[in-house]
Amino acid sequence: MTSILSKDETETIEFFNSLTDGEMIEDLSAVFDDVSRNLQSKKFIECLEKVKAKFPNAQLHEMIEAAKEQLFDDE
Repeated sequence: MTSILSKDETETIEFFNSLTDGEMIEDLSAVFDDVSRNLQSKKFIECLEKVKAKFPNAQLHEMIEAAKEQLFDDE
């Protein structure tokens, strides 16, 4: 799953934005950090934050924080 979601930033963001099942997003959250490491995209992190708002009952906070930690600093 990581390799599929890491191929194209735009398609990955569109996929996550189209999700309607909170349980599915919780399952996918296990690869947030790996996908983030591969994409190196702030837009991906912003997308995850929107998904978190869309599914407030989903347990996503820790996985999103782990994804943020995978971004390389520009400095």
